[in-house]
Amino acid sequence: MRRTPAVLTLAAAAVLVAACGSTVDGSATAAPGGPSSSRSVGAGPTSAGGSSSSAPSSGSSSPSPGGDLASLLLGPGDFPPGYAVAAVDTATLAGLAGGVEGQVPGLTVTPPRCAQTNPYSDLTGAAGVTGANKAAALVVVEIVGPADAGALGRLGATLKDCSSFSASFTGPDGTPLSLQASSRALQAPPVDAGDTLGYTSTSTADVGSGTPFTTTQSQLYARVGPTLVGVALSSISGAPVDQDLLDRLFTAAVAKVAAG
Repeated sequence: MRRTPAVLTLAAAAVLVAACGSTVDGSATAAPGGPSSSRSVGAGPTSAGGSSSSAPSSGSSSPSPGGDLASLLLGPGDFPPGYAVAAVDTATLAGLAGGVEGQVPGLTVTPPRCAQTNPYSDLTGAAGVTGANKAAALVVVEIVGPADAGALGRLGATLKDCSSFSASFTGPDGTPLSLQASSRALQAPPVDAGDTLGYTSTSTADVGSGTPFTTTQSQLYARVGPTLVGVALSSISGAPVDQDLLDRLFTAAVAKVAAG
């Protein structure tokens, strides 16, 4: 079973807890287990669900997969004050962007077609970074890795069918847990990329505590040549996501990869 947008927000909560031992302004910290405003929705051209568009540039200047993608990631200086910035190891990348087996064993998504396909073709050749603001309950996840030309189209087709869905799984103590989620298209800002896709989602989970756990997330993708840039901003408190902040981080992330 693959990761859904809503399950990614649950993983983001875990990242926030793990990554926020301290805040870093201008220097990176190591991640555990590894190295160191509203927006109009659905505006503009769309492609199969998530709001997708093509920019004039093909982004052909991006590095080839397998290159030093880590050097093209956002750095501490790209984040506002108060964010703990940490590199993400390969195992954690697989949990954040790939299948959910490692993070949520036994997850069942209804309808099954809403089990989102991982858009990256090879996470072993990917790199990632997180930025977590514990005080604001916000976490940013950037992943840069190889993807084929049809990756965003396939992801968009899945999102088109999944404006609402549910998921269920069993907690570590055997408690049945459930989640209700909805998603909608989000227009990406103009960037130097072959094509882009965005969506925003809200999920409410019954985590067995008696108080529902609500998260909101906005995710933007851009394909720059053979490289896919993904930046997600999640609000673990359930408050609206700061779309202006996401736009700035996404624009900076794509520019770094396009410049090579």
